[in-house]
Amino acid sequence: MQYLKIVCISFFCLATQLPGLRAQEFPCDGSVYYVGTNTVVGSKLYKLTINPLTGQITSRELPLDNPSGRHITALGYNVRDRMLYGLDFETYELLRIGSDGSLTALGKKDIDPKYEIYSGGMTANGQRLLLVARNKTSGLDENLYSIRVNDPGQPLGSFPINTDRPVAMVDVAIDPITSNSFSFDEVRRHVVETNGGQVFTNLNYKEVNEVFGSLFFDRTGKLYGLGNANGGGAEQTTIYTINKWRGETERFTKVPGGRDTDACACPYTIDFARTLAPQAVDGCSEITVEYHAFNAGGIGQLGVRLRDTFPDGFIITQVEVPQEDYFLEVISGQGSNVLAIDDWNLLVGDNTIRVRVQLMTGTAGRIFTQAELSNLYAAYEFRMFSDDQATEAIDDPNALEILDANSFALEDYVQYSCDLDTAYLHLPLTGSYTWSTGSTDSVIAVTQNGEYTLTLTTDCFTVEDTIQLERRQEPYFIELGPEKTAKLGEQLSFSFQHNLEAIESIRWSSSGSDSLDCTDCRISTLSAINAGQVELSVTDQRGCVFTDVVDYGVRQTKNIYLATAFSPNGDGMNDYFTPLGDRGTILAFDIVDRWGGRVFSHRGGAVGEFEGWDGSSRQRGAPAGNYFYRIQIRFPDEEVKAYQGSVLLIR
Repeated sequence: MQYLKIVCISFFCLATQLPGLRAQEFPCDGSVYYVGTNTVVGSKLYKLTINPLTGQITSRELPLDNPSGRHITALGYNVRDRMLYGLDFETYELLRIGSDGSLTALGKKDIDPKYEIYSGGMTANGQRLLLVARNKTSGLDENLYSIRVNDPGQPLGSFPINTDRPVAMVDVAIDPITSNSFSFDEVRRHVVETNGGQVFTNLNYKEVNEVFGSLFFDRTGKLYGLGNANGGGAEQTTIYTINKWRGETERFTKVPGGRDTDACACPYTIDFARTLAPQAVDGCSEITVEYHAFNAGGIGQLGVRLRDTFPDGFIITQVEVPQEDYFLEVISGQGSNVLAIDDWNLLVGDNTIRVRVQLMTGTAGRIFTQAELSNLYAAYEFRMFSDDQATEAIDDPNALEILDANSFALEDYVQYSCDLDTAYLHLPLTGSYTWSTGSTDSVIAVTQNGEYTLTLTTDCFTVEDTIQLERRQEPYFIELGPEKTAKLGEQLSFSFQHNLEAIESIRWSSSGSDSLDCTDCRISTLSAINAGQVELSVTDQRGCVFTDVVDYGVRQTKNIYLATAFSPNGDGMNDYFTPLGDRGTILAFDIVDRWGGRVFSHRGGAVGEFEGWDGSSRQRGAPAGNYFYRIQIRFPDEEVKAYQGSVLLIR
């Protein structure tokens, strides 16, 4: 399968910002901009805002200096200068639109007059506006034009459209997550995928009734279309969600529009996160720092710079960079406290650089550090700072806690063997160990009560601590409790008590035919059908395994109670005739009068939850007298029982 991505990675220099241009820019905040065009007034400009929490869409008209009633098509957002570009449908002039409503003509393009331009879009790197040329006679797309918007004096690029079936495409939208490009084919009324001049009419896409003039994505990669229900030149004022895998549509909301619309958006984002592990260390330790740049920009970001300066006393010992990034250059790194990387090429998706940093200080306290990405497109403000994803704050620095050496105590790190015969003494520090027993190991195993002293020396500090050890006497345990009993089909919950210091894993299992709803939860539940046994296995942080079992019984009762009379008079007492009793599902519930005529019939519902017969027949009250019932009930063990008899209806 071929895909059409209007995406190309090329080397470039970021456009220089012109004085006074910033006031005219459109922010890259996920908003959607579209033009709605009618023959009398020409194009109007609108802005759609998509609430990222609720998904709600609101629309408002923006100023547009369009007194001559230009018909604007092929609208595109330029991430380099944050301006909108489009084409005059009648004159083939390239147009630039500012957020203040300014409309600037940048010259007429040499487009073959046999073509009309109904659709197009901006490449994700902001270099080119691509125009889909439709033959006026055949009504089919034949050619693709390319305009260098940052250098509009350059000649047009042109190449034919290759497709397995004739198409008439409207608009082009680039998925920010996958970089795939999508359009809508008016010939067969379904979504198509595109890649440069290649168009693939995927037969998996569903043919729909709607016709769209505009397509756009939100920041989550969700595809929308602005159009109308049946085409035919009606105004395009309805937004639909479009399943980008199958092409199915769903009506979403109404907005202002026109007989012809064209949309663009900047759903693109780069998330820059920085993590430290561990986040709390003693002096003279090593930490791992990872830089994650998730590029949802629809195209690779080339030539990005990464800078990170660590405090004095920190030394970078290792830098791991992506092997496939041949152009990446480490300007500063190993042996320094400054990480400087140039030409980091951010591919679509996650990009990671990892460094190891050695602390050469034992001074306790909190240190805050943050990295910077730069040389980005204007849409991303040219630079951004890293975010600590361990906090709720946005773009905040990472905090590293350097622990006080005197805060480490042996009594906080005693671990016992599973049988409690042995205690293991250690500290979570790296250095030279000397124990009062004469051992120089970092961990010693102790089988006798008494006093033990450790002297630990590192390059930064010395720790000395003494512990008076009394081995733990109370055994560890888990306890499931006494045997349980339930009615047939009743839900039984199992939980446990314990005195373990920390739990690493939980595993429930059942010896009977009844299945537990969760095998690794603190509480597990089953529907009791047959008697059985539940076993729990718990592993603590030392790797010790503790088990317990509990039996459960099931009362195999299948008691159903049916009244001999009822009075549906609305007094709240005995107003319905229905089966009551043990759990079961009503398969059939029929009531007939004395001549065999059916007055009530029902299928489904649980015993005790279904209201039953209210004494009516054909929406009228049935006369008083005896009626006959036939009821089938399936019980939780799949046994089906039938009940029949008579009931007196009292008026």
